[in-house]
Parts: sequence; C-alpha cells; structure tokens
Amino acid sequence: MNYLRKMKAEEGYAHIVIEENGRIQKLTKQINGIVSLRILSFMLVAGTIYLTFANSAWFGWLSLVFIGVFLWLVKRHNAFSLERKRRREIKKIAEMELIALRGDHSGFPAPPAIKGDHPFAYDLDLFHGDSIYRLLNRARTPDGIATVTRQLLEAPVGVTEMQQWHEAITALSDKHRHRVSTQAAASLTDVKAEQLEGIKAWSKESAVWSSDKLKWLLRLAPFYTVLVLGLYGMDLIPESLMILAFLLPLGVVGANIKRTGEVYEQIGKHAQVFEGYSFLIEHILEAPLSKLTDEVRGELQEASNAFKELAKILSNFDQRNNFIVAILTNAFFLSELRNCMKVLKWKEKHGQNLVAWFEAIGKYELLISLATFHANHEEDLSFPSAMPDGQQGVKAQSVKHPLLLHQKVVANDIGIHDPNRILIITGANMAGKSTYLRTIGVNVLLARMGSPVAAKDFELSDLRLFTSMRTSDSLDSGTSYFMAELKRLAQLMDQTKDSTPVLALLDEILKGTNSLDKEQGSRSFVKRLLQHPVYAVVATHDVSLCTLKEEHRQEVENYHFASEVRGEDLYFDYKLHDGVCDTMNATWLMKSMGLID
Repeated sequence: MNYLRKMKAEEGYAHIVIEENGRIQKLTKQINGIVSLRILSFMLVAGTIYLTFANSAWFGWLSLVFIGVFLWLVKRHNAFSLERKRRREIKKIAEMELIALRGDHSGFPAPPAIKGDHPFAYDLDLFHGDSIYRLLNRARTPDGIATVTRQLLEAPVGVTEMQQWHEAITALSDKHRHRVSTQAAASLTDVKAEQLEGIKAWSKESAVWSSDKLKWLLRLAPFYTVLVLGLYGMDLIPESLMILAFLLPLGVVGANIKRTGEVYEQIGKHAQVFEGYSFLIEHILEAPLSKLTDEVRGELQEASNAFKELAKILSNFDQRNNFIVAILTNAFFLSELRNCMKVLKWKEKHGQNLVAWFEAIGKYELLISLATFHANHEEDLSFPSAMPDGQQGVKAQSVKHPLLLHQKVVANDIGIHDPNRILIITGANMAGKSTYLRTIGVNVLLARMGSPVAAKDFELSDLRLFTSMRTSDSLDSGTSYFMAELKRLAQLMDQTKDSTPVLALLDEILKGTNSLDKEQGSRSFVKRLLQHPVYAVVATHDVSLCTLKEEHRQEVENYHFASEVRGEDLYFDYKLHDGVCDTMNATWLMKSMGLID
C-alpha cells in the first residue's frame, strides 16, 4: 500500500486495473463453484424429500439440513456476485481515468443542462463541448453532481479559505485506490435525482400516523402466536379455530393497509439506495486527515449504521409483495405494521439529518473530483495563493488552459493588478487572443473553487468573474446581435455595484455595429470601466483602442499575439508580447483560400 501511494496517476490506475482483473477472475471461479454446489444441494433436497415419503421420516430431517445448505449457498452466491459487480466498477473507472489522461473525458457522465444568462459559464465552456465539467467532475450521486455544478457556477471559495481546500486535495491526491473505489461506490448507488428528492421530501414530512394501541398489539403479537400454536399443539383447540384465530391479526393489518401502503409508497422501495449509500459512506469514513475531510467524516459518523439499519427494515418491508410470505408473517407477527412502525421510528430519530448527510457526501465527491484533477495533472498544476499586501487582481506565470494539458501547449503569463487594471490584447485572427482570455477565466475559476490551477505560480485576490465573448442574437425574443451585446455589457455594469471587484474578460466589444460606432463605443466603455472596481482584459482587432494607454499610462497596458507569413505558411507562436500588434492576416488567408486575387 505504501508503494501504491507513491505511484503517479498512470501507474496507480494501471496497477488497480491489473489487481482488480485478478480479483474478478477469482470471484468468477468462486461463483461458478457455488453454482455447481447449488445444483448438487438442490438435487439432494429433492432426493431426501422423496425418500422421506417413500421410506423413512428420518430423511425429512436430512432434507432440512440440505435446504439450509442450499439457502446458505444462495446467500454466498449473492454476496460474491455483488462483490464482483463492485470490482468490475472499480476496474472500469480506473480504465476511464487512464483514457482521461490522454485528454478523452467522453466516458464520464454528460454535464447537466444549465439555463439562464450566467456571468461566465457559456463563454468558458463549463458545460458544453469538451467541457470543464467533464474534465473535473467525478461525482456520481445527485448531490455530488449538484455540488460540483454549484461550485463551478458560484466559485465560492475566498482567498482566505483556499488553504484548507488545498490541504484536503493534497491528502487525497495520491490515494488513487481510495478515490477510484469511492467513485465506484458512488456510481453503484444508482439513484436518480428525482428519486432522491422524494426521499428527502419524506424525511421532512411529519409522521403519517402513530398509535399507542398498535404499539401494544405489536408487543403482544409474538405471545399471541405462541399461545395459539401451543393450544393447537396440545389439541386444546381444533384446526379450524386456530385458522380463525390467525385471521384476527390479518384483519388488523387489513384495517391499516391504506396507511401502511402510503408509507411504503414513499420510502419502502428504496432499500437498495440506502444499502448503496451505506457502502459509499464506509469508503468516505476512510478518508485521509484534513480539516475538510474531518468535517465530512464527522457529519457522516452516524450515517453508515443508520443507513444499514434502514436498508434492512425496508428490505423486510418489501416482503409485503410476496403473497405467501406476507400472509404468514402478518398472521404470526403483524409484520406489515411492525415494519411500518420501524420505518417511522427511524425517521423520527434520523430524518432531520438525512439531507445534511446527502450534502456531506456531495461535498466529499467534490473533493474527490478536485483531487483527481490534481493527481492526473500534478506536474502542470500548482496551488494558488492570495496576492500579498492587500493587492487586488491576478498575477501568474506560465498559465495554460486545463483542457489542453495533454497536448504540447504554449504557456503565457498574466499581470492585471494595481495599478494596471485594463489589458488590451490585439492580434491577428487565430493568433490566440480568445484562448488567452479563456485560459485566464478558467484558472481564476479553478482558484475560486478551491482547486489547483494550470500555472507555475498563481496569485489572486477575491474577484468575481464576468465574460462577454460569445454573444448571440435571439429570434424568439426579437433581440438583435447588437442589442444582445449591449444587454451583456449592462449586466457587467450591474456586477460592479457589488463591493467585490470584477474580473471582466471581453472579446471584441460591440462586434454588432459599424467600425466608427465600434471604435467610439468601445473606447468610451473601457474608460467607463476605469471608474469602477473592474479589472478587464479586452481582446480586439481595433488597434485604435490601444491609444488609451496615452491617456491612462498606469491603468492601461497593451499586449498582442503575433502571426508571421513564412513562404506559403502562416506561423503563430501563441506567445503574449508587449505592445500593439502590427501584423494582420485576414487578406493573406482570403488569398490562400482563393477567395480574392
């Protein structure tokens, strides 16, 4: 195990695949052996029952022994099959991680659909295309998925809180088996969001009903059963009276069947859900020590046994669907009422904790997700820190886009902090301006999620992200492209009313109007930004915007991405250079494609 902890991600996942493959093969052999023994024991049961009637009652006792053996083999078969299923899931996830190391995240669950005009989600590819969500997310439960999604959308971690997130991620990062096994356990809960919401709603509702009289009947039922069977065994009552006596408990159950049915419909079908969550919590309780993992473990300390208990109760409750078993257990023990009361008693004791338990599991899945990101790309990542001396903005070295880490990618620096508050980026088509903006945005988002970032060094202050890069028109709402742009910029100005500074990433302001309008409007808007707590990176083809540096020497900086024609090829170095771009390539590209002479 110590050796495994020292492994890099690729070695760790490969080791898990090999190890689990061996365990799966062993379990398969054991299962096949049990199947053979089950067939043999069944034949012995049938044979001894036949001999009981044909020869001697002594074989009846032997048949009971073989029935016990058969039932034990069934139980072992189910246990081994479940274990094999879990091992296969662990192997599958380790294989998916190996594929993900090559940049292919398509095997992981698709991102949720996000509605609304979010400040940065669409422009930064959080949930569409080759998304950041798929790169990061390793959550499988509904609450885990919701927690990862919320962390991406809200970026809630302040710079003073980052350290505790970094400690938790570091503690989990090299625990490859723990992370993969936890993912597998979460995957096997196999619960839908709607199903879990129903369980949560049930936990918050007041008890459907309760009756002291019924509680007394449940206590007396076993004694009543023993009494009736005893009287019949001593020939003190006839068979008909015994049958009549057991119709009485069935009548009690029947009189309350509507109420017990309501409880069953709300919660009775979820035994496997709680059994799966119990297994998942057992993994979480093995988490390595850190402040955040300790908080989660403390929240879930009671949950594992509570979920096991409820899973057992619900499994018994589900026997109501087996007609013969239901008749016998209700006649002898009032099992319908007994199981229903156990459910309500469990709810009274634990119901108020249920939502918090699910949320704690979701938070741990978020930590597993960020730790996996760190483990998979450790050589390209670092943990961000707060800017010193109360400065505001972002300062970083060798920053890369996290979706490009599996490729050979050019890294760039970032420097937008007091007093430099506006960076104007010019450059030719395809030179890297938009990618640079997204690289800044995604890494700031990662930092505000508590995650490591794709940079050599990264410092930032508390900033709220805002982007305007992919504005589109809308035929449904009758909104033109230009009006959609204006609404987006108005949304940015609304963001400036908050006390926390905004980091705005703007790609080609006012694309939807003519050149003169664009030049004048863009210039005026950038000047307006200087009056507010905004740090902005503005990508543009309009080099005239760069003359703002003459009016605001400290606040505005000019940078560019260059292109160069070498013979018949267009060359990009994708490096950020000082100053204003003096090369453009639109005409050359049109000529090379035969569009113009």
